[in-house]
Amino acid sequence: MIIKTKKHRLSPRTYIRIGFGDTMRRQWWVTLLAIIATSSAFYIGYFWSSVTLLTLYFLYLVFWFVQFYGVTVMEESKAFFAPITYQISSKEIVMMLTKNRGSQIDWKQIQYMRKGSKGVVLFIDRGQFIHLPNRVFMDKQERLFFSQLLERKKIATRRF
Repeated sequence: MIIKTKKHRLSPRTYIRIGFGDTMRRQWWVTLLAIIATSSAFYIGYFWSSVTLLTLYFLYLVFWFVQFYGVTVMEESKAFFAPITYQISSKEIVMMLTKNRGSQIDWKQIQYMRKGSKGVVLFIDRGQFIHLPNRVFMDKQERLFFSQLLERKKIATRRF
């Protein structure tokens, strides 16, 4: 069975929120290191070291935010934010920009997924993902078939 979804346009705001959030979750240890280093420097009495460490951490966050924001304004990534129809089968996922133009994504390329109450996000690589909200499926049966397909493919699940 092939699931054909409705057209879905990923908004730049959603892309930044999902991509930046996932990067921060994957690099949780940087936040922990910043908290430990800042609190120990403040405890010892090096106030300016604490301020410097907090500034560096803030710049780290700004760096990653700018990376994801930059993708949304680049001309090369405009197709990523165009309305796309997905054709999902047990072999592959096909992203169709038009009826004749699309790209195939093999299930082996999907590293992990995140399930939430609003939909599913399939992560391919850092900053590359497929966001499938529940509203793109035609009916509840397609959504159920898609969740069964994800279980059969044994893609690692990470909760929101």
